[in-house]
Amino acid sequence: MSKTCIILSANTRSAQGRCDYQLITTGANSLAVVYRATLSNKDHLKLATDMTTDRYLRCCHLAYGAAAVSLLTIHLSFLVSVSQGYIDGCSPYWSDCSSISRSGRHGLAYFIFKGGMLPAALLLGLFWQLNRLWLGSLAADSAAGRYLPAVGWTASLALLIYTLALGHSGDTFYLLRRFGVVTFLGLSLIAFALLAGALRRSPLKWHGSLLGRGSAAILGLALISLVLDALLGDDYEQLENAFEWWLVLLLLVQLLWVARLWQLTAFTLTPHSRPRS
Repeated sequence: MSKTCIILSANTRSAQGRCDYQLITTGANSLAVVYRATLSNKDHLKLATDMTTDRYLRCCHLAYGAAAVSLLTIHLSFLVSVSQGYIDGCSPYWSDCSSISRSGRHGLAYFIFKGGMLPAALLLGLFWQLNRLWLGSLAADSAAGRYLPAVGWTASLALLIYTLALGHSGDTFYLLRRFGVVTFLGLSLIAFALLAGALRRSPLKWHGSLLGRGSAAILGLALISLVLDALLGDDYEQLENAFEWWLVLLLLVQLLWVARLWQLTAFTLTPHSRPRS
């Protein structure tokens, strides 16, 4: 077998405000990432792609798919549970309604939730793995960015544990669900913060700053939830479910934002091989 290597080349001409980056991973049955960008004076990205083959995968489709599958699964499970009478009709983003867990616990919604969230967990893991390559293509492969695959896959594993434990009774399954959801939300927020920090040292630093502010806002919402839990005690249960829905929604909005950046930067994977020497 031939060895796999990574070639990173950069050509900058600061006088014209132009930067070209190319990251290629070569070897047998390997992938290549090709990216070319032109910076304007306002640090906005204007793109030109140079595809050497018609066979390529637009990575933004995977990111959009991960967000769409997650959003569709939790909301469809909620609607099915309402239609089958397992929960009362209400707005999940308002107080005293239903948790995401309860929405996918009974009846047909049980199978919809598991059938949707299991592949969603895999897509989210791949999303964070690809972010490492994307940062490399932006010449922003910082130390923080190198932790993204590990943090992202751990978050996906936590989501997998939560999904498999959902719908089963007993203290053990309850602890697994709590561990899964808290770990998934916490590590996902950390991963977005790491990504934002890496983007600040790239041509997309303006978008990195906005992504960081979005992560800070989500963290603020989570802290407000903890404070209200401590202050209100049992009365907080009327608000807890709504906070859960909003936290998940905002994290998925962050994911959609990154997917859009992948699309704008023409982030693609293409089959590429080098003859054996």
